Amino acid sequence: MGRAVIRAAPDADLYMVYSTTVQSVTVIGTREELAEEGVRPDEFERADRFGSSSYRRRGYWQSPPLSMTASTRQDSPWYLLERRDFAEYARLMTENQDTEAEALLTPDTEH
Repeated sequence: MGRAVIRAAPDADLYMVYSTTVQSVTVIGTREELAEEGVRPDEFERADRFGSSSYRRRGYWQSPPLSMTASTRQDSPWYLLERRDFAEYARLMTENQDTEAEALLTPDTEH
C-alpha cells in the first residue's frame, strides 16, 4: 500500500497517514503513536522537513489541496482539504468529530 506521512502543522505533534490506495487519511496520531504503527524514522524526517514524506509532493507545506474521499459526506465522490486546514481536520478526527472534520472538505469538481 502506498502512503504518505503528513505532518498536520509545523508546531504540532500530530501526523496523518494518507493512503494512496484508498485516497484518504487512514491513521492520525502523534509521532510516538505512529511509530508504534510502523511509521519509519525517515518518513517522519521528510514530513518534518517538507510537510509530507511523499516524493510526489502530496501534502507539502506549500502544496495544493489534498484530494480525498470522505466517510460521512455524500454530496461528492471526491473532496479537497486545504493545507491550512490539516491540523484542525486531524484534531477533530482524533476527537471523533468526523462530521465537523469533514465539513472542512470542499467537493473536488475536477477529479
